[in-house]
Amino acid sequence: MTKGHKLTLGLKGLWGVSNDVRELEKSADPKAAFALEYFVYRAGPLAGMLAAALSGLDAFVSTAGIGENSAMIRARNAERLGWLGVGLDPKTTTAGAQLISRKDSHVAVYVVLMIARHTLELIGGKRGHPHERAAE
Repeated sequence: MTKGHKLTLGLKGLWGVSNDVRELEKSADPKAAFALEYFVYRAGPLAGMLAAALSGLDAFVSTAGIGENSAMIRARNAERLGWLGVGLDPKTTTAGAQLISRKDSHVAVYVVLMIARHTLELIGGKRGHPHERAAE
């Protein structure tokens, strides 16, 4: 790369304006819609590869800026993972809950703010389906 050239990757590279998902979600620009669609598309095969490597999934965790703050991205990712038995509860995904999957979901879906500490708190060494643990 020569001096003066800058390579822009990710959402900003696809849209050309910003990598902030909040801005992308508000934009009417077709490039913004494409960037979001591609972002969700790429998450699907990666999650599928992990599910295959792990022989299934017990839970899917949304975290960090996008995972915590974008109900739309969480919903679209869950839709792409429906073949794994992922099902979101539309009421909880926008209500700030940690466990946002439906009771009949085969894979628990969480929103975790600080992944390591909260994951340990959520699973806490308990066994069984997360919705059963939540009822305790």
